[in-house]
Amino acid sequence: MSSPEDELEEIFRRINELRRRIESFVEEAVRRSLEGTRRQAVEALRPLWSSEGVLEPLYSVRDTGREYVVYVDLPYANEGTIDVKFIGNEMVIEARLKSEVAINGWHKRYQETKFHSYRAVVKLPVAPDPRRVRIRVRKGVIQVVIPKD
Repeated sequence: MSSPEDELEEIFRRINELRRRIESFVEEAVRRSLEGTRRQAVEALRPLWSSEGVLEPLYSVRDTGREYVVYVDLPYANEGTIDVKFIGNEMVIEARLKSEVAINGWHKRYQETKFHSYRAVVKLPVAPDPRRVRIRVRKGVIQVVIPKD
């Protein structure tokens, strides 16, 4: 039979073990959260163009429950040059602009920047079957519908 002091010591030992477990769990959760935030910040701060004259268009991916719908905004794109490819769970969209677009005097480092095409690599939640994907282009916006099943 153990003494009250022994029982009290065992209770404190268990409390300290729980405290260590909770601290470890919280530290790991904070570390994962900070890493995710860092990745998001790096992604948000990267330029949306390249020195080769390629712009990355704006896009969004929506989950409707039965399908994923991707909208890609390609203003001033030559619709006849739009190319959509699927590589694993990535969708690559490329299109040429109707004519080269130049931006002048917006920064000392970039006296003149010229753009001739769009290119985006969209990470998808699934690897789609390209035969089942529906693509519609209307007024410079591409709608890509990817069935889930």
